[in-house]
Formats: sequence, C-alpha cells, structure tokens
Amino acid sequence: MCTKTLKMPPSKSDDTLCEVTSAGPIVVVGANGSGKSQLGWWIEKQEGANVHRVSAQKSLTFPEEVPTSSLEKAWKNLTYGMTHPNIEYLRVQGKLSGRWGNRPVTHLLNDIEPLMVLLHTEEYEKLLEKKLTGRGPNSQEDTKPQADGDPSASHLDEPEPGVSDMKTRDTEETKLDIITSIWAELFPHHKLVVGAGTLKTTPLDPAGEPYNAADMSDGERVAFYLIGECLCAPSKATVVIDEPEMHLHKSLVSRLWDLIEEECNDCLFVYLTHDIDFAASRKAATYVCLWDFDGADWDWFPVPEVKGIPEPILLSILGSRKPILFVEGDQGSLDKQVYELTYPEWFVVPLGPCARVVETVHAFHNSDLAHLHRLKVRGIVDKDYRSPQQAEDLRSQGVLVLGVANIENILLAEEVLKEAANPLRIENCDELIKTAKQRVIDEYKQRRDKLDLDAVAQKAAHHLLHHLPKCGDISTLDTAYKKHVLEFDAKEEYSEAQKSSDKLLSEGDYAGILASFRAKDLPGKVSGLFGMKQKDYMDYVIRIAKADKGTMRTTLRKQLPKLD
Repeated sequence: MCTKTLKMPPSKSDDTLCEVTSAGPIVVVGANGSGKSQLGWWIEKQEGANVHRVSAQKSLTFPEEVPTSSLEKAWKNLTYGMTHPNIEYLRVQGKLSGRWGNRPVTHLLNDIEPLMVLLHTEEYEKLLEKKLTGRGPNSQEDTKPQADGDPSASHLDEPEPGVSDMKTRDTEETKLDIITSIWAELFPHHKLVVGAGTLKTTPLDPAGEPYNAADMSDGERVAFYLIGECLCAPSKATVVIDEPEMHLHKSLVSRLWDLIEEECNDCLFVYLTHDIDFAASRKAATYVCLWDFDGADWDWFPVPEVKGIPEPILLSILGSRKPILFVEGDQGSLDKQVYELTYPEWFVVPLGPCARVVETVHAFHNSDLAHLHRLKVRGIVDKDYRSPQQAEDLRSQGVLVLGVANIENILLAEEVLKEAANPLRIENCDELIKTAKQRVIDEYKQRRDKLDLDAVAQKAAHHLLHHLPKCGDISTLDTAYKKHVLEFDAKEEYSEAQKSSDKLLSEGDYAGILASFRAKDLPGKVSGLFGMKQKDYMDYVIRIAKADKGTMRTTLRKQLPKLD
C-alpha cells in the first residue's frame, strides 16, 4: 500500500515531530480551541497549489441556475476564488484574497456557485468535444491549462495543478455523472437530474415532486458539495477537510467519506475533527492528537496503538483536555449521568462492565501514553461484594470503589432522599424518610440469604483467580489447584457473611445495608413514596441536580469517592 507524507509544524513538546506518514487518511483530533482550523491554513500555506482545503465555515446556498464558462476560468474561480493570467500570483496572493477573503481561518467559504459552474462547464465541454471529435477535454492532446489572455506566460511550463488534473473514472463520465452516482448511493430514494445549468432532485416515488437543488435538505446539499469539492481537487492533492461531519447525519457521514476516498484514492485526505465516532470510522488512518495551540505554535503528537485500549476509547482520551474518568455503564446510563454531574472537571467515559474499567485503566498506566503531556486517568466501579483489601488493591491501580454496592444505591442515601423530598413540599418529610429507610431494610432482610450466597461465590472466584500459584508443569499445577480449592471453606465463609448481615439488621445500619445490598431495582422500593415509578424517581433526582437547585449535586458528590 502506498504511503503519503504530510509536513507538519514542529510540536512544542517535541520539535523532532515535523511530519506524519500514512497509508490512509490522516485524522487530526482536537478539542475546540486546539488550533485545528489554524493548522489547516498552515498546511495549505506549506503545500501551496497541491492543497485543496474546505473550511468548517461554508455556505450551503445553491443557485437555482448557473451559467457556463471556459473550463480554465471556471477551474480558477473554484480553486483560487478569482481569475488572473499569472498562476504564480493566484497561488501566492490571489487564493488568499479571492477564495479566503484575506481571512483564511474564519472566512465563510462561499464557493458553491463556482463549483456548479465548473461542473456544468465540464459537462458541456466534454459532451461537445465528444460530439465534434470523439475526444473529451482531458484527452492527451489537451493537457495544459492556458493562461487567460497571456499565452507567453512561461510559468505555465511548470507542473502546476490545473484543469488537466481533474479526475474521471473513464472517458465517458463527467464529474456530474460521478457525483450523481455517489449521491444516489447515499440517498437511494432520490435521484439527481442534470439539466442545462440546472440540477434537480427527483423522488423515486411516482407521487413525489421534483425540486431544485436550492431546496435540498442540509444533508443532501452538503453531500453533493463535498463530493464535488473533492472531485475537483488536483490529482494527488492533499485534501484538507475541516469538520467533515458538519451538517451530516451520523448514519451518512462515514459512508460518504468512504465513497469519496475510494473515488479520489490518489489524494491524501486530512480530516480536522473533534468527532470521535467519525475519527474512529476512517480505515487505515493515522491519528494525530492536537493538544494545544498558543497562537503561534502547536502541541501535537501521533496517536500510538495501545494494546487493551480500543481505538474509539483511545481517541476519546486524547481528544479531551480534561483528565479522564472511566466508569461502568453506557452512554445513557445512570453511572454516566451521576459522574458527569458530580465530577464536571473530568471527562467521563462509560465502558460497560467493571472488568472493562479495570482493564482499560491498567492498560493506560502500562502503555506509552502514561507519560504523555498532562494526561491523567482514573476509574470508578461499584463496590459489589469487594472486600476492603480488594478495594485498596484497585485504588493502587487508579481505580476507586464506591462506598455502596451499586450506583443506584447512591439515590437512596438518607441525605439524597431528603434533598429529593424538599422540592415536592411533602408534609412530614421526616416520616417519609423513616419509612423509605425501613422499606430498604425490610427488603434486605428478605433477600439476605441470596445476597450472602452471592458474596461468598464472588469471594471464591476471586480466591481461585488471584491466589493460585504459578506452576512449571501439569502435575504441580494439578496438586496446587486441588490444595488451593480445599483452602477455601465456603461454608465457613457463608457463616461469616450471615453474621455480618445479622449485625447490620440488628443495628439497623442503613448505610451498611446500602453498602452490601446489590440490587439494581432497589430505588423502585421507595420511589412510590414520592409518587413515582423507579425510572421517574431516578430521572427526577438527576433533573434537580442538573437544575442546581438546593444542594442535590453537592449531596450526591458526598456519597462518591474523592478523586485526586
């Protein structure tokens, strides 16, 4: 596979980093304010005419009709934003003022009309050339762009990208043919119909009415625009796309760029993005983390492959300026909602089961990433049935353990119940809290035998997994394993568990019961006292915490581990 190299500014933290090589696209991931757009302009200045950059600030207003032009003039208007007989002037100054309005980072790129003019002009000239001579405008007899009104310009002898470099898949197809083909794959229920200076969208449903390109949805317009921009870039160009996901539905964005990259496979695509899902979707990509920009210099580094950390998670880590907190659950889980509210200074990443949290934190601390910049990673997992020693072992690895059996129990802490009752103006609030606590205690009493058994089973599993000695042969292993199994007295452990639960019940130790009672449905046992079902009660607590009324957020945080 052919590799391509992109020149980069020296990194502030390591000035030996000055280029990136990739067999696929290069994806630059950075938070807002990290200098992505400034970097795009820096790349364009270095590479000159061989770069075609599409900024994040762009107009999507299509003209209803477009005229045709000379092919050379149309190409210059799209590439440089203006025409001029001197290509060198266009490269150095013309593009800055014509295409970028002398504001190359913040200018609203408004080049849809020049793009449409070029596409329709190429369509017209190719069909006319074929009719008259049987050749297209890109035939070998016509490979050099001619200067407008300046046939003596000697700089045209240089291999400057021009009209002759525009790509087609074969001599019969125009660029509009290719665009409509790719576009139809993205929007299979519609088709594009090209007319004389017009472009219309026709629903395949016979009852649907055609409509002009100017009336297409944002997604339909931006897909057409991006395909056209990339097809009109010079062959073997560096194509810089700032925020490639903008205005596109997530179901379309990955497929769109797959198709564009396949069509323009001679180009080097450089994506500037903060969208982790999009970044992870690029095949054979090389990733760059853009950490900081001080107005003059960038702090960046290539993202290494790290065993044990999935690529999307790795990019999430490096795409954030905050320290990283790995937690259980998924994107919509209670875990993520609670931790984002209570640790706003941390970037919360849910990973699923607790084992995944532990593994990922461990992989990070034992990888090349551990020493990079200011990255800090921690994890939080439910207590489940872990012993104090197990919790301490995890803490030494950067993983903290909740003081309650599972995150749902946080919402049943006495202080949280009081904060939840206050906005509802419940009469005799103290009595409600007392009743809620008693319901939890009674439920624990009913389930204690099963809970004690589960605790012993987890302790047995931990004993077998973490204390079996290493052996050099199968006979030694067999002997050690049998001895190891016999060392664990399940009945004795169960008896001790029963004594502990007896003590909790006899003392009415509500906090201790929340620390031992592993049950996801427990909030539902008290939510009725608030006139709600379990999910409604959980959503209600989160809602008042988000509204920051009273002290709910502070109260929740008091129930959680203190992050260093």
